[in-house]
Formats: sequence, C-alpha cells, structure tokens
Amino acid sequence: MRMERAAEKGALPPPFPEGLPAPTAARRRRQDAKEDLHAARPLPRDPEPAASPRLGGEEVLPRVRGRARAPAPSRCRRLGREVPPCAAPSPQPSLPPGRGRRAPRPRRAALTPDLPQMRKSHLLRNQPPYFIWTSRRDAVDCRRLRKDQVVNHYAKAGSFTTKAGLCLNLRNLHWFDQADADTFFPRCYRLGAADEKQAFIAGAEPGRAPLLPGRLVEEALRACGEHLSSLRHQDIDKEPVSAPRAAWDRFLQGYYRVVHEGAVPEASGVLLERSRAVLRHLAALLPQLDMEGDHDVWIVKPGAKSRGRGIVCLARLEEVLRLVDRNPLLVKDGKWVVQKYIERPLLIFGTKFDVRQWFLVTDWNPLTVWFYRDSYLRFSTQPFSLQSLDTAIHLCNNSIQKHYENARGRHPQLPADNMWSSQQFQAYLEQQGQARAWPDVMVPGMKAAIVHAVQASQDLVQSRKGSFELYGADFVFGEDFQPWLLEINASPTMAASTAVTSRLCAGVQRDTLRVVIDRKADRNCPTGAFELIYKQAACASAMASRGGPRATGTDGSDYQHRERVASHYQMSVALKSEIKKLIYMHVAIWLLLLAQMCVGHLKLLPHDQVAMPYQWEYPYLLSILPSLLGLLSFPRNNISYLVLSMISTGLFSVAPLIYGTMEMFPMAQQLYRHGKAYRFIFGFSAVSVMYLVVVVAAQVHGWQLYYSKKLLDSWFTSTQEKKKK
Repeated sequence: MRMERAAEKGALPPPFPEGLPAPTAARRRRQDAKEDLHAARPLPRDPEPAASPRLGGEEVLPRVRGRARAPAPSRCRRLGREVPPCAAPSPQPSLPPGRGRRAPRPRRAALTPDLPQMRKSHLLRNQPPYFIWTSRRDAVDCRRLRKDQVVNHYAKAGSFTTKAGLCLNLRNLHWFDQADADTFFPRCYRLGAADEKQAFIAGAEPGRAPLLPGRLVEEALRACGEHLSSLRHQDIDKEPVSAPRAAWDRFLQGYYRVVHEGAVPEASGVLLERSRAVLRHLAALLPQLDMEGDHDVWIVKPGAKSRGRGIVCLARLEEVLRLVDRNPLLVKDGKWVVQKYIERPLLIFGTKFDVRQWFLVTDWNPLTVWFYRDSYLRFSTQPFSLQSLDTAIHLCNNSIQKHYENARGRHPQLPADNMWSSQQFQAYLEQQGQARAWPDVMVPGMKAAIVHAVQASQDLVQSRKGSFELYGADFVFGEDFQPWLLEINASPTMAASTAVTSRLCAGVQRDTLRVVIDRKADRNCPTGAFELIYKQAACASAMASRGGPRATGTDGSDYQHRERVASHYQMSVALKSEIKKLIYMHVAIWLLLLAQMCVGHLKLLPHDQVAMPYQWEYPYLLSILPSLLGLLSFPRNNISYLVLSMISTGLFSVAPLIYGTMEMFPMAQQLYRHGKAYRFIFGFSAVSVMYLVVVVAAQVHGWQLYYSKKLLDSWFTSTQEKKKK
C-alpha cells in the first residue's frame, strides 16, 4: 500500500531497491519496462489457461509467439488496466514480499499517459499511411506509393528548387509564355559551362562610360556600342571583334580605381552627352540596368546548397574566377552559379531585407498553383553598405543572421528578432505614403515570377496525382518596388524561430491541409490564406498546349508557346508555320478564282476582257474547306481535323486540278499548234493564265500534303513518347 500511494503521488523510485545490488536493480527495471509494453498490447481471447507453473518462486506466464499471454494481476492493476475474464490467470494465494513473487514497486508516473499512444502505435503498426509529410525528399519512393496515398513531394523538382536548375530553366521561359526572365530574375550564369562562363566574363566587365577616367571613356563607349548592336541583333553577319587582353586589363583597372578607390572621372561635355545617350538606349533594352548599380557586385553561390551556406559577394572579376577555380570538380559538375547582385535594393530604415513567400503546387498536369497571402520579412543585423561585402550585411537568411548581434545605433523600429510579417510591412508602407505598392506592384510581380518559374520546369518535374508540395520563394525588392526572384526552396523551414514564424508557419501548414485534404471532399470549402493564382485547362492531346487563368502579367492563354517546350515540339511549330504559309497562298488563288466567277456571272466586265470560268473552277471553290480544317487542327493539335484536312485536300483540291488539266488540254493544244485563242483575261490567253494557276496551285497543295503528313507523324511520335514515360 505504501508503494502504491507513492506511485499515485508521482514519486520517483529510489536509484536501487533496498537489498539489491546495482546491476540486479537495473536488470529488474528493464524487465519491468518490457512487461509494461506487453501489458499495453491487446491480447487474443484464448481458452481458460491451466494453472501457471512456477519456476524458482516466480510465476511464469504461458507465451504465444514469444509474447506473454496475460500479465500478472498486480501488474495489470498497477497499469490501470482490467484483465479480461477469459484471460485472467487462476487465483493464487497472496505471498509476502520476497517469497515466491516480487513485491510491487512504484512506477514512474510519466509512463502511464503514454499507454494510449502505445496502444495506437501497436494497432497501426502494420497499416499503410495515407498522408505522408516529410522534410526529406528521398525519404519516400513515389514509385512504390499507392494511388490513394498522399505525399508532400514531387520527384525531380530540383529543376527549379536548386540555384543551378532555376538558372538553366528560366532561359527557356520564352518557349512557354510571352515573358522575359530578365524582368524578374537577376541574370545568372553556371560557371561550369564554358559558354556561360565566357558570357559572364563579358557581362561582368563594366560598360558604364561616365565612370572611367580620361581616354578610357571612348573605349567604354565603343564597347557599349558593340553591346547595343548585339542586343539589336545587328551583328549577325559580322565577325566578333574582341579587344586585346592587355587593353581590357587596363580598362578594368581604371574602372576599379573609380569605383573602389574614389578616382574622379575625366571626360569632356561631348563624351558625357554621348554616354547619357548610350545609357538611355541600354535602359530601353536591359530591364536590369536600374537595379545593377555602379560597383559591379556579384554573388557566388554553390548550386545545390541551402540556408546561405557557401555564398559570398565579390566585386572583382578575378576574385570570382579565383574562387570557383579552387575546386575544378565542383565547377565541372555545374555546382557553382554566379548571379548579379541587386545593388539598389529597397531598404527599411537603412537595412536590407528579403521576403519569404510560400506557394503550393497541387498538380503539375494540369499545372495548379496556390499563392499564400501571408509572408514574412527577414532583416540583416547590420546597416546596408556596398563598402563592405560581409554576409552580415547582404545575406538575410535567418540561419546566418542568428549568429550576429544587431548593430549598435540601429533604428528602434526595426525588430529585435529581425522579422516582420507582411502586415507589418504594409503598415510601414502606408506610413511612407506607398500603401498601394504592395497590392499593385509587389504581390502581382511575385505571383507572375512564381508562375513563370514553375512553367519553365513543368515538363521536367515528375507529376503524380495525389501529391503536393509547399515551396518557399525568396524575393528582394528594388527601389521601384519591383520584386526580384532570388531562389525557390523545397521543404522550407517551419521552425518557430520567432514570434512571427511561430504564428505564420502553423497557419500555412493548417491551410495546406485545407487545400490538400478538405478541398477533395468539398470544392467550396475555405482554403485559409491560400489563393488559386494559376490553373491550366486540361487538354486531351498529349502534346497540346494549355491555357487558363493566370496571374497578372502572365497572359498566355493562346496555345502557341506551350508546344515549344521540347525539341520534337519545335518541329511541330516549324511545320505548322510552313503549312500556314501555303494556306495563305491557297486563299489568294481561291480569291482570284472567286473574283473571276463574280465578274463573269454578274457581267461586271465584258467577256472579251474577263472570260467565263472553266468547269473545273466550280468544284475547286470547295478547296477552302480543307484549309479551314487544317487551321482548326493547330491550336490543340487535333489529329482528327488534320486527317480530315488531308483527305478533303485530295478530293476538293487535287482532283479538280487534274480535271482542269484535262479540260483545258485541247484548247492549249490548239493554241500551241495554230496560235489561236478564243478566251482572254485582260488581253492574255485564258488557257495560258489558267494553266499557270493550275501549276502554282498543284505545287501549293502538294507541299501542303507533304508537311501535313510530317506534322501528323510528329504528333503520333510525341504521343507514343508520352505514353512510354
């Protein structure tokens, strides 16, 4: 009784029971823990057991498959569990402690609340999970999942969640939509690719003329002029002319003296005016010119790391090349990327910040993107300055900034934990008189950038029905409030590191479950702060383009861009272009014949000027139908329409031309032998003019059938490839 009262009060057992050495007590405690675990498991109903044998004064329970059939009565009472009558052992006479059976000892009170969880774990241990949420992508093999199992990852999403993948795939954005990645993604290069490394070297060499002293201004103007010609595609037929390496070294040294050492540029008024004109032309063609600044700072990132590891900012070209050349293997594998640093960011009280914006993809085919209306800002601990390129100033990752103390003399309105919610940021903008910047410029720009990023990677991610994934996009804003996408993170951190993230991370997880689970049962259920910003229209054809509601700035509802996402799609587009040209030529011929009929039958002109039409021209008017069917088949790659177009071309186009050749042959023979003609079109022999029309029309329809057959084959090929995948 004394022991049981101690257990009820939660008293801890002594280190070692009285009269027992330490090893024996430890063994007994481990044995007690095992018995507690056995007692918590559901037991099968069995016939009345026989009296339990005793061994050495201790009761031995019958075991089935290595498990006790029923625990001792005192053990069950101590765990708060009644023994079923069918499994209760035969009553035994009570024995004093130490004679035949161990006296019950007090248990730790912390074990008792875990028993319901232990029972649940035992019941569910062989049941497959239907909802899987893991922070590790490789923890689950999606190929082995059942269709009704939901997992929070897609395979091969590294095409846009790694720095190298995002850098590479955004260059193909123009094949997907009418957008320019340079308007929202700072230019980026993979230094492992020789052509990209050379492009980076050319782009990193400064070209802002007013910053250079003396005679080098003219050299800068010449370089800027060549760059303008390349941007306008005026240098296609010209041999590239590169300055000697020694000249470029002198140029760079002069540039660095002005920027980093404070040298004063020397230039005449004429050169300054020419420089301003060049900068105006560059600004019209380079959307990133305003955010680049004058210091030519670049940020070097390992291509597949997160939380700011290994990222450095450098302002000299030779430093960048020296850094990445230290490890040739990483460079060769494309693990290093270099990106233009935003030298003119939007600051809050003189401090740099970035924004973590969540978005959710619930389907990749058709692509479905949800945007979370709440986000949070991450501040640097130090005031912004380009005189120092320390990570405490320029990298806002919480995993980096938590190792630094806030700068002395910091503005008192900046948060001590270096985080704001988006609501706090909107309140700040309202105080600054820029209340409309968030809903009118920042949010639409972030939505468009997110949609463009996933569009460019849609064909590379392995789609799976029932899966979803929550991503975290990092943005920096320019002085004009324009958002610039830095990177996209898979499995964004949900750690409650501050009061802001403690509230927002719990909210985004709760709302994700609403979208993924609740919305399956009720399409009209509330989705919390998630907003559907992009939904492609499903399309039956495997190769067809898709359109649908898009975020502001992503209007691409036509079907012309989606079909260029791969090389075999590019052939389809090229064939369509050729067929369209032939159709336009056919329409021109058709209109001429229709005009001849109208003039002849309506007697708008005398017959000696425009002869009456031949018989073959009447059925040829039906040849407009196959051309219309061909045009209708292009937007959604409709194979049925294209086949009908080819068949009707043979019936209504080629057949009348063959009949017309036979019909006009006697008159042509008479014209050739005797030089006599009886029908004229504006003074020319009608049979000669119409034979010319037949020859041109026959070539048009022949090439049209040829390209249509190749287009049909490409559609079938792409469909088979899609089925194999």
